[in-house]
Amino acid sequence: MKKKRCRKCTASLSILFVVFLFLVSSSNNSSVKLERSLKEPSRIEAGSTLTKFTDFSATTHGGRGDESVNGDGDELSRLQKRGGKDYSQGHRRIYASFINLIGGTETIAKAKILEVGTGIGYGLNLLLNDVDLNSYVGIEPCTKCLEHVKSKVVEPWLRKQREIKAGLSRKKQALFKFPEVALRNGFLGDFSTEEILSQLGSRADFSFCIEVVEHVDPDQRLNFLEGLRKLTEGTLFLSTPNKDTRPKDGALSSKQWLELLADAGFVRVTAIEWQWTTVFICQ
Repeated sequence: MKKKRCRKCTASLSILFVVFLFLVSSSNNSSVKLERSLKEPSRIEAGSTLTKFTDFSATTHGGRGDESVNGDGDELSRLQKRGGKDYSQGHRRIYASFINLIGGTETIAKAKILEVGTGIGYGLNLLLNDVDLNSYVGIEPCTKCLEHVKSKVVEPWLRKQREIKAGLSRKKQALFKFPEVALRNGFLGDFSTEEILSQLGSRADFSFCIEVVEHVDPDQRLNFLEGLRKLTEGTLFLSTPNKDTRPKDGALSSKQWLELLADAGFVRVTAIEWQWTTVFICQ
């Protein structure tokens, strides 16, 4: 009996060890792949699973600490001041790198995606065209930014999808389904967990929070991250300016963010410092 138990224990330990090695390997592979994507913009923009949108100018939060809900500091106002010229290729690279990491259109199953800080829709534009979506919920406090997203991103995409559907056979049309896209005007804390989950269908496979968390009141950052954790089943992709490169932007050091993410309930976090920011893969 003792020998049988020992064999069972040994087998169980062996399985646990293999699982551990798999998790470590997956984490390391994700880190290496993300670093490579960040350093090779041509690979991202011309990749086989990604579409290059040369005529679409947008960005996520600039991380300059000057955002307001509808004032001159919001993304749309800054974009218009520059004549529609995108001023942040770095933000494009972050989004494209994360999407490249999850496989783009090669995702295993239709993805449920939450984005906190939709901005003027560069990330959503990529997600709609380069990821097999089941549902998307985007949260953004700037009203006119969301109006821009609806008219410049969502509506053109819907027109294109309707044209595609119209060209299909009746049988295929019956199977053709549009992903659920919900845009919510407000802050993450304005909505209950149940409300967001009902629109996603369940917890998100992937959540995006790009250059946003530094704008959250320091006293509310842990609650904010805990909220993201409750809404995320799979992976949270987060980026925020590094204190060493942008000390005036409400930024923290990578170590401080890692501690907050751990306190919020994320058990595995990979951090990569890149240019002005730090990107995090959180699970």
